[in-house]
Amino acid sequence: TSLFVLCSVLTVGSVLGQNNESQLQCITNEDCSELTTCINLQCEDPCLNLCKGNCQVRAHVPYCSCKPGFAGDPFTGCNQRISALAQCETNEDCPRDRVCARKKCEDPCLGVCGYNSTCQVLDHVPYCSCRSGFYGDPFSKCNRQYRPGSWPPFPGARKRYQVEAIKTNWFGAFAQCMNHGGRLAVILTKEENDKVKEEILRSGLRPQFWLGGTDYPLGNHWTWMSTGKPFTFTDWHNNQPDNWQNRPGGEHCLEFWETESLHWNDRNCLDELYSICEYYDSDDSSYDVNWRLGEGRR
Repeated sequence: TSLFVLCSVLTVGSVLGQNNESQLQCITNEDCSELTTCINLQCEDPCLNLCKGNCQVRAHVPYCSCKPGFAGDPFTGCNQRISALAQCETNEDCPRDRVCARKKCEDPCLGVCGYNSTCQVLDHVPYCSCRSGFYGDPFSKCNRQYRPGSWPPFPGARKRYQVEAIKTNWFGAFAQCMNHGGRLAVILTKEENDKVKEEILRSGLRPQFWLGGTDYPLGNHWTWMSTGKPFTFTDWHNNQPDNWQNRPGGEHCLEFWETESLHWNDRNCLDELYSICEYYDSDDSSYDVNWRLGEGRR
């Protein structure tokens, strides 16, 4: 026994002699805490640089295992385990027509698009668009679109006038109204004429607005361009129309003109004015309800 102790002391002394900076901490693991191991007479963490940080020490011995809530190969990397109730962590965990919301794969179209619109999902992203034959904002509501040859465009329609706040010449105004699903305003009665005046006053814009009438190409035979039918009601200013020839091309397009009050006037078609468009809204509430219950709103 004395010989063994002497040899151990000589061995330790030899090691210390080789490295004067070393301090003897241990001979065996029992000289260290349970979370460290005796390595080169030093108590060290055996997990250093071992198994990607997925290492735990028990009774001086390192064990590689994934931490609670993680799964995989502890030597290469562990991934967070999805709970039994969860379906996903990111969109990539779901089909391409679904998104990961609250750890579940859900339809991203639910409640996103407006009335009379459809929704398609491309690579987890919902896209709203108006149904064929409709126009407007697909996120709020799409309205029935004007169909050539049919005006009003659908049964039970209610005419509505709207001031367009962008100035264009008469031809641009005609196209602008059609692009928005309507047409340049046609006025057939005093009641409709009064409604247009109310809309102009409500808009706060002044003083001139295109209407849908013209005397091209007949000359002083005024018709509604959208229908080709002659005027049956008029509201001309005094001494109008006069086809004032101060500018080339004369005055062959109809405007609402405010001097002391709003009345009709003939105007050079290339002048840029505001315009009055007319649209039709559906009075058939059952149509909107049925469409909302179907594919109109998803």
